[in-house]
Amino acid sequence: MRQIILALGVVVAASSQAAILIDDFTSGSYSKVLTSGADYALQNGTMLGGDRGTFLQVLSNPLGVSLNFSVGSGFYIADAGSRLAYTVGVGYGYSLTGGGTSGSFLTDDLNANFGGQDRFRLWFESNDLNLGLEIGVRSGGTFYTHTRTIAGGFPNTPFVEDVMFTSAGFGGVNWADVDQVYLQFTNTPSGDFALTRFEAVPEPASMMALGAGLAALVARRRKKK
Repeated sequence: MRQIILALGVVVAASSQAAILIDDFTSGSYSKVLTSGADYALQNGTMLGGDRGTFLQVLSNPLGVSLNFSVGSGFYIADAGSRLAYTVGVGYGYSLTGGGTSGSFLTDDLNANFGGQDRFRLWFESNDLNLGLEIGVRSGGTFYTHTRTIAGGFPNTPFVEDVMFTSAGFGGVNWADVDQVYLQFTNTPSGDFALTRFEAVPEPASMMALGAGLAALVARRRKKK
């Protein structure tokens, strides 16, 4: 009986540190084509908090080509024509006033608990040129931001980018009470990318240790039988 209780304890501990899905882009479909200006929109669905704010802005477009943006069916895609530069953003824990070419996002409260996690994980399907990333978190009324460059050279080649909670700019975040999260991407002109999943995940070593502990307890009980 004691082994069963211990095993259940390990299962509960493991489940408390499971990955938290922020968005898998399977709901709240939206698409937009821009050659200039900006676009503000809000989509509802199964993402964290029940809604997703999207922001698009064409920064420069010397050839008059298009930025083709779409989210849905498991993908978040920004596809730029030749030499077009853009910024696209996605946020959780926001409401929208206005919309279309003019609008503004207001802050709501996600009250998300990431206390059992230690990093954000972005699942990319493709990224052909260097891509600027800003990731922001609002906690306790303060926004904390981290910036980095996502390496290019991965057209139609899936890869994962981890952003540790200990990364520069995140000092002071109360990860047990997060009210907003956003991602903002700025491309190298002509660059395209596709994202398939955004989540908060626990330390891999912790999950492995918990799994190993559960396996050992189960094996021990079987051996006694």
